[in-house]
Amino acid sequence: MTTRAPQTAVASSAESEDVDPTLSSPPPRQPALRIDELAPGAHLVIRTETVVYQMTILDPHTRQAVVSGGPLFPTPIGVQVEGCSWQGMFLEIGGICIGCSLELRTPHGLVVTAPVRSIGYVQH
Repeated sequence: MTTRAPQTAVASSAESEDVDPTLSSPPPRQPALRIDELAPGAHLVIRTETVVYQMTILDPHTRQAVVSGGPLFPTPIGVQVEGCSWQGMFLEIGGICIGCSLELRTPHGLVVTAPVRSIGYVQH
C-alpha cells in the first residue's frame, strides 16, 4: 500500500480577471472541480467576487458538505452542492467552475453565490 502526501491544487481566474456580466454566452471552459471526484473530508477554499467560503466535503457521491463564510454562513452549515451556473442559464451538476456562480441547497433554500474567482483544495 502506497501512502501519498497531501496534495494542494489551486485554480484561479487570473487569466480572465474580470468577467463581463453582460456576456450572453458562457465564458470559455475554465478549470472545474467535480465534487464527486473528491475524498470525504476534502477541504475547499472558494473565493467568489464578494466572499471567501470554507467547504468540507462530507459525502462526495451525494454532494453533501459543510460550508461557512460571509454573512449567509457565519457558522458552518450543512449543504448539498447543486453545482455551478452561468447567469442562471445552465447548471453543471456537482461542479464548481471559475467564472460561474456556485449553487448550494441549504435547509433554508437555494443560495446562489457571486461568480467564483478561485478554488483551492487539499486532498489527504
